[in-house]
Amino acid sequence: MADGPNSQVTYHNETETHSNSDSSTSEEGGTNPCLPSHVRGRARGAASPGIVHVDLDWRSCEIGAERLAALLLQSYGREQLREASYLAIPRGGLIVLGMLSYFLDLPHDALWRGAGVPNRLLVLVDDCALGGVRLRRALEISQAPEVVVAMLASPEGLREAVLAREPRVRRFLSAITLRLLPAAATVTTKAMLEAEAKLLSERYWLGRAVLPRFPWGEPDFVGWSEESQRFEVALRTRPPHASWKSRSLLGVPPLLERRGEWHAPEGVTWGEVDGVLWLCDTRGEGTVSSLDPPGSDIWRSLAAGADVDQTVAMLVDRFDVEPERVRQDVIAFAAELEARRMLERGG
Repeated sequence: MADGPNSQVTYHNETETHSNSDSSTSEEGGTNPCLPSHVRGRARGAASPGIVHVDLDWRSCEIGAERLAALLLQSYGREQLREASYLAIPRGGLIVLGMLSYFLDLPHDALWRGAGVPNRLLVLVDDCALGGVRLRRALEISQAPEVVVAMLASPEGLREAVLAREPRVRRFLSAITLRLLPAAATVTTKAMLEAEAKLLSERYWLGRAVLPRFPWGEPDFVGWSEESQRFEVALRTRPPHASWKSRSLLGVPPLLERRGEWHAPEGVTWGEVDGVLWLCDTRGEGTVSSLDPPGSDIWRSLAAGADVDQTVAMLVDRFDVEPERVRQDVIAFAAELEARRMLERGG
């Protein structure tokens, strides 16, 4: 039972036994050197001072989508756009295309055609791209002779690289230009050069730019890990209550009612590595916690917007434990996570 700051929450059922791990703190305010190397690299990537985010709220995205629609009209005119085919790159592109369809007053047929119609202008739509992996895949499945890429946000370096390498792409329009950042101060090794060559075979561009954070999600940030000597996706920086993508990555089912009793604070990066949930506080002392089930289930549920009652119901269903015991554990463990600054009470 969870009953204090060093408590263990452990439930047994017929197939598995789980408990939550303890936490550790780095004296230098970074990630703890005792962490597994593959986790330390990802935590450092998310907390690096060289990473700059720009938060775009719904109003900013709406203004950006209207600007993107205006750029398309300037380039092609209303009639040609109504005759074009449209392909949204999943998943953010679906949201942006929905907004564009209203600003451009597109007919339903234009949205139903998809990428398979030959001899039509194809408009590829996405929320953002940094390296262009998804864009490359979309171009591979399309046979359109002429393509225009329409993105809410992108760096200029990516746009130039795509136009140079893809003759079918006649224009790359973007409502927001993501500012370029200087290259990371990393010692170049043979392993890094080989990994970069492999990445470049899948991407158009390997530069660094400001990372946009939309209401629905944030792009994956891939950084070089000195520990593992490979490129890895950094831990997530967007709290689950503020991002659809973050909530979906937690694996928590949609809620009939999101009550928001608790949420993860800004500055807590998180992610699952080898089945363990890691929480890293980047706001000062660098506290790091690793959570196994059911402790990780409690954090996931509360951070995704469930209240204590909803979290208790989920745990009872999963572990077949008496509700009253689970309730005591959830309340105690939530208080412990609050003391560690890994959860805070909702407004």
